[in-house]
Amino acid sequence: MIGADGSAAGGHQALTEQVIALREGVDGIRATGCSGDGNATATVDGRGQLVELELDPRVFRAPDSAALAASVLEAVRAATERSRLEATRFAAGLLPERDRAGLDPVFDPALRLLDRRRDRKQR
Repeated sequence: MIGADGSAAGGHQALTEQVIALREGVDGIRATGCSGDGNATATVDGRGQLVELELDPRVFRAPDSAALAASVLEAVRAATERSRLEATRFAAGLLPERDRAGLDPVFDPALRLLDRRRDRKQR
């Protein structure tokens, strides 16, 4: 992109704004998943980091660490998948339709914007 003054600074500024929008959008995501047995509920952020874990008090009545671990993993994986899908939808909204296939919400938007900028400079 070329700025109003004919420089490439406008492209840099637009890229910076889009990367910031992506970061803020992904950082604002919270997704929750539950285990099939209802013993664990996990919440992760837009980067898939665990931010909250709730255990049903019933798990302490008959302790079974292997079953509890499986429940926690199931809940975290479900939350992480939901977070990934939401981040992908958000990131896709920042890209033209042709650039949305196989999107990695963490890196692809910025990389594709940089690719387009490089391609314009080579012309």
